[in-house]
Amino acid sequence: MADWLKEELTLREDHTWRAKPGCKIFVADRGALRLDYPEDWVVIPGENSINFHDRQPPDDDIHMEVSIMRLPPIDWSGLPLRDLIPAAIQGDARDIRWRG
Repeated sequence: MADWLKEELTLREDHTWRAKPGCKIFVADRGALRLDYPEDWVVIPGENSINFHDRQPPDDDIHMEVSIMRLPPIDWSGLPLRDLIPAAIQGDARDIRWRG
């Protein structure tokens, strides 16, 4: 099994994250993934993912597995937005009243 670090952090008083009633908040990769899950679910780390179960396996009926894929950075400098937008709207049949 992979080494996972479980941290439970206390958020500042003025934070804006609110779980739906009856749920907990799961956050991975410094906020790259944030989701609510039922507070009575079982969370089990896997080799390359985190598993959420409605009950302890093998008695579970629902199993949700979450992983994050980090992709290398992309150099967008060769795709200037000032050229991309006009090309995207070229030939648009809608009545465009203003372009800025």
